[in-house]
This record gives sequence, C-alpha cells and structure tokens, in this order.
Amino acid sequence: MTENAYSFALRMLGQRSYTEYRLRRKLQQKEFPDLEVAAVMERLQAAGLINDVRYAESFARGKLGANAAVSPRHVTNSLVRRGINRKIAEQAVADVMEAECFDAGETISRAVAKKLRSVQHLEPTAARRRLYGFLVRRGFDLREIRSTLNSLKLTD
Repeated sequence: MTENAYSFALRMLGQRSYTEYRLRRKLQQKEFPDLEVAAVMERLQAAGLINDVRYAESFARGKLGANAAVSPRHVTNSLVRRGINRKIAEQAVADVMEAECFDAGETISRAVAKKLRSVQHLEPTAARRRLYGFLVRRGFDLREIRSTLNSLKLTD
C-alpha cells in the first residue's frame, strides 16, 4: 500500500520541525503530484502544524541561547537558507535577541575563547589569522572582530 502525501508529511513532522519550503521539497522529491502537495501544505498550515514564524523563532532561540557562539547575522542567514523569508528571519532574530537580552560582546568573547584553545599552540600571527577567519564565518561584524582581536595578548 502506498503512503499518501498527508501521511508522509505528518510522519516527517513527527520526527522534527520543518519549514514550509523544506517540507514541500521533501514531498516533491517523493514525487507526489503538485496539486496534492499544495493541498497538503494548505491543510498543515490551517492546522498550525507548519508555521515558518514559529520555526524561525525556535531556531533563533536555540542558536542565540545562553551558550551561543554565532552572530545574529549568521542565524538570519541560516534561516534564509532553510527557506524562511528574510524579513521573517530578521524579525525572529530581533525578537529573540530582545527577549534573551543578547549581548554581542559576550557572544564574540565566548566564540574566541572556544577557538583559542585550538590555536594557542600556533605562532601569534597564524593564531590571529585563524581566529579572524573563524569569527568572519560566524557572521560577526568586522569592527567587533578587530576590537576583540586587538584586546587579545597573543604572544610566543
């Protein structure tokens, strides 16, 4: 017996949360008819089982929580890559930052402390270069990165 699109979608949502975009893609990859996929997505949204705003807030809360080592920009870009509208992603990140009293300085310091353990054996120039690249990839502002790295005392 073949599984219908709605049952498949419910099974997928039972395993973890999905954005509308990713769940739609999963259904299309299983080669369900486009009309059936559209009907399933509408039904799931009406039932409140799929909600991109709620997904974005939950994702942002997880990434920007107490032990965060990534920037708000990084979280926003991750949400956009998952198919969330940029405005929704930015608003979710802003809401979480306000609710969690997010401190960018503390977050970049935590990220540096984490990475510093793996580069402390390198010469100072190489350690600084690796830290810089690490922080850029995490989406931190260049001024924050320079300020943080200038405050470090990297010596031989």
